[in-house]
Amino acid sequence: MNGFIYKVEFNNGMSYVGQSTQTISSWRNRYKQEIRKYVNGGYGRPIVRKIVEDGLDENCLEIIIDGIDNIDELNSIESFYIGMFNSFESGYNRDVGGTNVKRESVNKVICMQTLEVFNSIIDCSRSIFNMNRHNANLKRNLDGEIDWYRGMSFEYYDENKEYKMKPYKEVEIAHKECDKYLNSNIYVDLKSGIAFETLQSAADHLGITRQAFDYRCANGISAIKIKRREYLK
Repeated sequence: MNGFIYKVEFNNGMSYVGQSTQTISSWRNRYKQEIRKYVNGGYGRPIVRKIVEDGLDENCLEIIIDGIDNIDELNSIESFYIGMFNSFESGYNRDVGGTNVKRESVNKVICMQTLEVFNSIIDCSRSIFNMNRHNANLKRNLDGEIDWYRGMSFEYYDENKEYKMKPYKEVEIAHKECDKYLNSNIYVDLKSGIAFETLQSAADHLGITRQAFDYRCANGISAIKIKRREYLK
């Protein structure tokens, strides 16, 4: 392992401090690609968005110290520099740093809507979303980059923490005064009372297949399909 600490200083004098165990060239190229992607209309992490908004590029990335071969030392040094540059309280760091060990050792995931605990991101993705692979958007939700994923939220599980169940994200239904729109179907999960625009969004919300949710609607099992006109009465 050859870790290093880096800093980004913005036009307003505020900073961001980060750590990496990639090679320096791979790390810089990753930032370059992310910046280009965001400029072209793609997704960008908060720090990438701020770099672009300030008119900066990958050349703003300054390596403070490298050659760190111990993960605990890397975490400790990151926290030190975040404090030194005050980049948590008056900058762009979202925490005080030193979280790499926690993320690597505590890889269990908890769904905040069901409080079900999974052994890994892939296990969670497979069990809830029927995706037998790594789920990038689920990880973005875990890392705090997006607030919701398919109407649900997830956290890295900490066995010493007490969790409280959170509600699903409600999907608002727009109301348009036209017969064609009012005669379209909507799909209602009777347990949560949430209505969905499409069969797919309803199935995604519950983590089941479209066919399974359609079966529930057809048989009145905790779900119904109803005309929008009737639902809005």
